[in-house]
Amino acid sequence: MSLSPTMVAALVALLVSLSATYNAYMLRGGKLAWSQVLTTLATVCLTLSIVFSQTGVVLPLVGNAKILSASPSDILYIVGFLLLFAASLKLRYSLK
Repeated sequence: MSLSPTMVAALVALLVSLSATYNAYMLRGGKLAWSQVLTTLATVCLTLSIVFSQTGVVLPLVGNAKILSASPSDILYIVGFLLLFAASLKLRYSLK
């Protein structure tokens, strides 16, 4: 696996998302912090799904297993959007 500019950009985006998750969890409090944590976790899932689909990396625990004919990168993609949905609901109800 060679490091292309796209791969480096994806890794940098992943590191930024992970540091934003840490900052949201440790430095903020209250209901708004959880919406930010869910948003950054969604970003991590979406970034990993793109990286796994582009590089063909096989996860050691999952392998090439398919759930409902979806690959692990597809499942991460779906989980990312579900987390974004949960974050938007959390943000909506925390501002009421």
